[in-house]
Amino acid sequence: MLRNLVEKVEAGGESIAVLGIGCHGDGAWLIDANGDQVRPGILSLDSRAIQTAARLNASVGDDLLRVTGQRVGPASPGVVLAWLKENEPESLQRARWFVAAKDFLRGMLTGSIGTDLTEASTAFTDVHTQQYSPEAFALYGLEELEAKAPPIAAPGDIVGGVSRLAHLATGLPEGLPVIAGLHDVDAGAIGAGAVRPGQLAVMAGTWSINEVISDRPVTGDTWFCRAFVERG
Repeated sequence: MLRNLVEKVEAGGESIAVLGIGCHGDGAWLIDANGDQVRPGILSLDSRAIQTAARLNASVGDDLLRVTGQRVGPASPGVVLAWLKENEPESLQRARWFVAAKDFLRGMLTGSIGTDLTEASTAFTDVHTQQYSPEAFALYGLEELEAKAPPIAAPGDIVGGVSRLAHLATGLPEGLPVIAGLHDVDAGAIGAGAVRPGQLAVMAGTWSINEVISDRPVTGDTWFCRAFVERG
């Protein structure tokens, strides 16, 4: 598909300036130091951690809301990783990083490992600072995984370039700049033109998400407060 896209762009006399990936958020991909998976990725639709989510919400849900701006659902990376700790501890031991789907793809394209503000805020960041929170990891019972959290960049930051190997596999220009990318819900808001405080976007897709842009954290028991595309 990428090769066909590149050919169509070039046939029209245009060139690709930069590449960014938007993909379903939440879930978890465990990768080693080389960026290879240590087990199949867990999608946001996966329901194996329903009971884990219920237990965490009952025991530390209020504290997670205070620290991270949200309670948890089965797809939350924190919940998925807690389930893996209980059921597949060897997978966590083998992993160097836990990332999201788009971050795994970015690593395959560039060799650069990391995530972005929007994806990092799905579980482990402080809702006010947008940086990783040791308290959040502790509330999930995952203190040891803080060292496996990927570096955070702004979605538009250039984080690498298309490698020679990825060029040969996809047809994308070698060295093409690649940005950190973003969670699909945030990408949808931008596509709908919702970029300023007070604007609303409706995602009538898998999760039927309604989102409102704000210039400050607004937390509540019935919604998630997560980072958007700019710091602050």
